[in-house]
Amino acid sequence: MFHFAMDDTMLVENNYYVKKGIAGWTELISDNYLSDGNVYLDKGKFTNEAGEYVIGANSKTGQRPLAVLTHCLDVSLFGMNPAFHHATNVLLYIILLLLIYRFFIRVFETSSVEAFFLSMLFLVHPIHVESVANIKGRDDILTVIFGLAAFLSFFKNTRFSSGVSFMFCVLSLLSKESGLIFTIIIPLVHFFKNGAEIKVKNFFQYWHFFLIGGLYVFYRVFYDAGSSEPALNIYNNAINTVVGKTNQLVFALQIFFHYFELTLWPFPLIWDYTVGHFHYTE
Repeated sequence: MFHFAMDDTMLVENNYYVKKGIAGWTELISDNYLSDGNVYLDKGKFTNEAGEYVIGANSKTGQRPLAVLTHCLDVSLFGMNPAFHHATNVLLYIILLLLIYRFFIRVFETSSVEAFFLSMLFLVHPIHVESVANIKGRDDILTVIFGLAAFLSFFKNTRFSSGVSFMFCVLSLLSKESGLIFTIIIPLVHFFKNGAEIKVKNFFQYWHFFLIGGLYVFYRVFYDAGSSEPALNIYNNAINTVVGKTNQLVFALQIFFHYFELTLWPFPLIWDYTVGHFHYTE
């Protein structure tokens, strides 16, 4: 009834590190952050001699050590029974829905009825199916969970709000790179919601968000740029099918608006948006 699907094979079922549980996670961190690098990826390979995938928290395959940790925990607790791995995703999705409910009440001061309706809209939106049904999609769920927790913490306005929101932003980034957006939208929402004047001193209260975002971008651009892993190609990034930086930027915007359209009207949806799905138009 329950199975591993799509990228679950690479990231969970047949992953050299994840198959070992927690012990594998510590080995992964050592191989990819504390040593000279993953010997297989340095040779441009995604698998070892046994045919096991060696990708995980390492650079261009995704700086997502926290998401990988949850998969390792699942293996240590439940083995390779996909039903329990899917159950973890469902549980995390429920936690996310509760945070969304609190988010609308605290940040946008909606009524409980309005917050409930918006949460239910999020619950049934078809575009979220992949993040829940695909075990690997857990990184998306975790990123938003910690991002919303950072939102709620900062808007609580206690003496510890900045520190707690700082911690949650870091956890969001360690779940998936897209957590970077929270270091931008939290200050923006807070700034405009409070009607502050655009003055330098009014931005000092957001220093920790700028610090997290700046350090992360610096790491990815300057430190990670020297990674010897296989580069992005047309099979994992449709933008590389277009020649020229300007054309690639235009193509990226086309893809962005396509996803925005699917958010408003999620039809038709397909499970694979890789090779051949997006076509650049002049």
